[in-house]
Amino acid sequence: MWAYVNGEFVPDDKASISLRDQGFTMGMGVFETWRTYGGNPSRGVVDRCLNRLTKSLNYLEMQTPSEDIVAQVDAATQELVERNQEEIDEHGDVWVWSAVTAGAAFEGFEIPHPTVISYCKPIPIAESLPLEWYDEGVHLISSLLPRSPFTPVDPRVKSISRLAYTRAQRKMQRSGPGHWAVLFDDQGYIAEAVAASLCIVSGDTIMHAPEWTMLPSISLEIFCELGTELGYKVESRPLTMFDYLNADEAYVLACSFAAFPVIDMDGVPLKKGNRVGSQIMKAWVDYVGYDFTKNIHGSAAAGSTGAGAPPVLTAK
Repeated sequence: MWAYVNGEFVPDDKASISLRDQGFTMGMGVFETWRTYGGNPSRGVVDRCLNRLTKSLNYLEMQTPSEDIVAQVDAATQELVERNQEEIDEHGDVWVWSAVTAGAAFEGFEIPHPTVISYCKPIPIAESLPLEWYDEGVHLISSLLPRSPFTPVDPRVKSISRLAYTRAQRKMQRSGPGHWAVLFDDQGYIAEAVAASLCIVSGDTIMHAPEWTMLPSISLEIFCELGTELGYKVESRPLTMFDYLNADEAYVLACSFAAFPVIDMDGVPLKKGNRVGSQIMKAWVDYVGYDFTKNIHGSAAAGSTGAGAPPVLTAK
């Protein structure tokens, strides 16, 4: 497939950046990811991601205005999907992944020009997301680390430094398919999951962690907006395992699959409900204009249960 690096489109196996790039040497950079639906990005989802990218870039004090960088990413990714359309049509939907780093610094404390890269990555839905998870649910397990331990990075920044996520994902892989690791904030409240967000439903109210304790989630934003349109209330407040154990419903959210119900947390059973989620899933399909669940349904019918497969790459 084609990739984009600093204004040029190149085969992805030929793409490269400088060894002195501060994204590589210092972890100074941010990224965004969105998916295609039936071969095409959802403009509504992309705009939400670009808005989040703008806010993350403002935090990094880039020399180039964030508006100019975001416009570059937007134009580049649109052309990138067009250039890769033949392979997307043949092999299925993709993640469109973009990163902006502080760039390559060669001397002293200069402020270099940022590095902008984008590429497409196939979504392994058939191998990793069985149909049964929509009905039977998935499992939550506790991570050993908080989301951003001992760092000055605001949790709302989608930084390329992902140590806490990576450590938690190792635990997911040890636990097997259908497990998502929970990350906690510095005060011990439940914040989010690895590459996914979390919420619970009590009565007619959707509840999630406060926005300032986690990465702003596109999937959670869409879930809550659609829920509001359906007449449900939304509340943001600190949540603990006590809240999850007593909730009527709990969900893991990510743009690859939208919403999976949660059936237990560290082996402790939760109430098995999917009333609100099933309604929102139907509205979600209408929102993106494509029934992405058909891909998963088809894979399950073909006999793929996800057994032995690593957790699928997801994005909030």
